[in-house]
Amino acid sequence: MSYRKKLIEVSLPLKAINEASAKEKSIRHGHPSTLHLWWARRPLAACRAVLFASLVDDPSSDPDANKLSGETREHWIGEERQRLHSLIEELVKWENSNAPEVIQAARSEIARCVASRKVETGELALDLKLPGGSTVGDLIRQGRADLRPEKRQRWLDRQPKPESVNAFRAEHAPPVYDPFCGGGSIPLEAQRLGLRRIVKATRSKVPVPPQVGKHSCKVWQTRDGKSTGHGHCARREQRECAACQAMHSHPPSSSSAARVLPMPVWPRARSS
Repeated sequence: MSYRKKLIEVSLPLKAINEASAKEKSIRHGHPSTLHLWWARRPLAACRAVLFASLVDDPSSDPDANKLSGETREHWIGEERQRLHSLIEELVKWENSNAPEVIQAARSEIARCVASRKVETGELALDLKLPGGSTVGDLIRQGRADLRPEKRQRWLDRQPKPESVNAFRAEHAPPVYDPFCGGGSIPLEAQRLGLRRIVKATRSKVPVPPQVGKHSCKVWQTRDGKSTGHGHCARREQRECAACQAMHSHPPSSSSAARVLPMPVWPRARSS
């Protein structure tokens, strides 16, 4: 059983990521930066792309690539990388921050890679039933998300059931641990991708970092007076709405924000 390289180790659409990250600096309405001015806030687009690429296998490590050889294998790897790059290019756009089709496509791709590896190691069986009616094998066969214009509709018609994807990912996907969450960009994007989050923040007399990180994850963005995600879930009567059930990895509740663990400020070593 060989090591599987992740996409972030091989190739990324850096131009698209950089352009989306630069665009965020001019966005004020609906951006988490409006909650509090935080030093060196990481761009949401970059965090989203890094998290996704860290969990998705590079096509050269895909088991299907080992079934091919020569130029056929190289052509297939190139096509698969282009598919993943296209997905990232859509994922990092600010206007797609809460687009259900794009977010669910990213979640399906993550679930496919995690399921494939766990089947390879013998941890899970292909015929294991998941909530929603799909099996682990269905996630692997149907999870190759493709948002390129000529193939987008075909993907939407055959994509695995969101309920199965979210249930599998919530239980089996690796959690995201951020020991210095600061403004909360990384845990916020981990939440967007439906991943479990454990974060820490330094705490002094005024617990600014824990509060900024917590509310960045708890308050979903709204623009133009309309909710683009789940800001309405803060209202008690709508915490169990169907839309949020589909978008979040866990049912929305008062504990849906990232788990923030405050920690004392480390003492600075004095120079002699």
